[in-house]
Amino acid sequence: MQLSQVPPAFLCPISMQVMTQPVVAPSGGSFNRPALMDWIRQHHTDPVSGAPLRSDQVFPNLAMRDLIHEWASNGCDVAHRRLHVWVRQAADSASSSRCHSPLKAGREALHTA
Repeated sequence: MQLSQVPPAFLCPISMQVMTQPVVAPSGGSFNRPALMDWIRQHHTDPVSGAPLRSDQVFPNLAMRDLIHEWASNGCDVAHRRLHVWVRQAADSASSSRCHSPLKAGREALHTA
């Protein structure tokens, strides 16, 4: 499979590979865990914000993991549609409800899509 066929959101911005262990940093950026752990060991900062970052401040991005697994097993079209729904619903939910976390809103939207 060519990288041009992979939804850009599924690529780690550090390694430019499909994320197999997606995690989220405090800045909201998603990365593949091994690439981010190497980054933290070398730079001790968040790649997005530049703020100090420790490995215990990184959490699994379960919604992204599920989307990538669905994309890998069911084909790009299904997962890509769900990704667009997830992003749209997360934005709507974050702006119009008491949920102030786009990640939480996105995860909730994923489970209702």
